Amino acid sequence: MKEYTKHYFITALWSSIDSNDNPMDDNYDLDDISEQTILQADKDIDTFIAEIERQGLDTSEHDVSQLMHDFWLTRNRHGAGFWDGDYEKELGEALTKLSEEFGNIDLYVGDDNKLYFL
Repeated sequence: MKEYTKHYFITALWSSIDSNDNPMDDNYDLDDISEQTILQADKDIDTFIAEIERQGLDTSEHDVSQLMHDFWLTRNRHGAGFWDGDYEKELGEALTKLSEEFGNIDLYVGDDNKLYFL
């Protein structure tokens, strides 16, 4: 798993709940994420990063773990993310707008006990 994808899923696991309303990271970890889900996340993240570069947004002051954390939270409108003060105002607004274009996604547990996007 790519480093940035790992940070993305760490946030996804602690911010998601299972069908019993338990935090996913209580019972699941990175090894439980399906290959299909990893590939889908890689595609979204690669597109997100390419668009940051295309727009000339300077994210150099923020490490990959913070960017992926905030990408997951912002795209899913968790009440925290790029807009909440850790980024210069214009950068935070641009990253928020970009993240929200990806839409909401959720994790769910498949019949094989692997995690997938809904």
